[in-house]
Amino acid sequence: MSWVTTPTLIIWGKYDKYLSPNLAWRFHSQIKNSEVEIIDNCGHLPHEELPEITNKLILDFIKKK
Repeated sequence: MSWVTTPTLIIWGKYDKYLSPNLAWRFHSQIKNSEVEIIDNCGHLPHEELPEITNKLILDFIKKK
């Protein structure tokens, strides 16, 4: 994933039963200009489970860039 150069926000649910949050950190290590946000009390679908938190993270990320 080193070919990705666009600022990237990686949002992951801490309790994802399908994909380990460790993958978020792996992606982060391979994507320049990336940030990781692990959402507590959340599973596989942060945008559906906790939309307010997810939206805030995205908006804050966009404002910084």
